[in-house]
Amino acid sequence: MTDREFLQERLRTLHSLTGGARLSGGNPGLQGALQANWLAEERLLARILAEPGEVRVTLTRWQERTQAFVHHNPDRPSWTDGQGSTWLAAQVLALLADLHARLEALDQPVEFADDEGDNDE
Repeated sequence: MTDREFLQERLRTLHSLTGGARLSGGNPGLQGALQANWLAEERLLARILAEPGEVRVTLTRWQERTQAFVHHNPDRPSWTDGQGSTWLAAQVLALLADLHARLEALDQPVEFADDEGDNDE
């Protein structure tokens, strides 16, 4: 599975979680926080996947631009893009770090524990 395919699958999963259906039961505060985070990640992934090229390069560019925003605007926790979407810098950085970690995990070989009592003779 390529990085792009992995992120497309993640986007589909998030879309099913945010598809207008509210979570049943539970704490409305927690429910609202989960929904808000999923929506932000869904929006971020859509923007990343819309850009051509390697997605890891795009993630790094977003991370660098967001870090530059924080550095140059320490009193502003967010910005609004040309489409009217508000982005919380701390949330964007956390989401980007999570996406980087997920992609790096794909690079790790899968190891299976060898059962000691298993005889393959």
